Amino acid sequence: MGDIHEHCLNEWLLRSNNNDRCEICQEKYSKSGNILQPIWKWQKPQIEMT
Repeated sequence: MGDIHEHCLNEWLLRSNNNDRCEICQEKYSKSGNILQPIWKWQKPQIEMT
């Protein structure tokens, strides 16, 4: 895949009418991984120093 904004790709996946095929080439794909939250919703991880 070429360069693409991750936000745009995630938005396309959310709005796509067909959940398992590309609407352009009809190639099957599977969704994997997490969709990133907007940066203003990020939280620091809880790390304990021992």
